[in-house]
Amino acid sequence: MHMMFLWIILVGLIIYLVMVEYDKKGRDVIKIFDKRCPQCNNRIESDYKYCPICNEKLKTECRKCGKIVETSWKCCPFCGENIEK
Repeated sequence: MHMMFLWIILVGLIIYLVMVEYDKKGRDVIKIFDKRCPQCNNRIESDYKYCPICNEKLKTECRKCGKIVETSWKCCPFCGENIEK
């Protein structure tokens, strides 16, 4: 019984360590639930095209296939075209 409890804690700790990252102030942030602006680190929604705090452009249209892509990506995941910065 105690061994099973220890295994559950260990697995939970491993999952946490894989999914956590730290912001500029050292606070832990869960990656998959918390999206932030790359310019000002403000919390943003996944469908925002611009950051409402600093006006950083977050999404753009791929010039080759026309799909909406994030400006932080190096290439379009749909057609492979390089994303202009």
